[in-house]
Amino acid sequence: MPLQRSSAVVFTCTNYDGPVTAAAHVHGDDGAIFHLMRRVLQGHTALWSAQLPGLTKTQWTVLREVVAHPGQDLGTVGARVAIDKATLTPLVARMVDRGWLLYLADPDDRRRRLLVATNEGRSTEQHATPLVREVDDSALQALEPAQRDQLRGLLARLA
Repeated sequence: MPLQRSSAVVFTCTNYDGPVTAAAHVHGDDGAIFHLMRRVLQGHTALWSAQLPGLTKTQWTVLREVVAHPGQDLGTVGARVAIDKATLTPLVARMVDRGWLLYLADPDDRRRRLLVATNEGRSTEQHATPLVREVDDSALQALEPAQRDQLRGLLARLA
């Protein structure tokens, strides 16, 4: 068996206790791409949790969509953010309970319920937006801007 290359993937997260670094050594010529993707997401999640406690990435995605496009039904929101209804329904229920979203009856079809953000939801989205950018920038700090664009394009093709 030939020798296999090893590469280290390092993430640094600054939290209240100071920097935390996690490293993973990956073996193989392909770099175990899905393992690397998982590690990148783990690092991003650690940064997210430190900067945005109380707001999950999925909640952020839904909140951002509803703030940007108020008055959509649950199915439309789910399709636009690529979240299935079985996941989205309880998620939105929790967001309604937190006071971020509410349902309104569709004036054209009273059986249909439309999602809108409350003032608290809009305030949460507005507060979170720059923090989300900071988390994303920090997670991608090892890449040059052109590399970030390339990564975004490649991931979009896979998604």
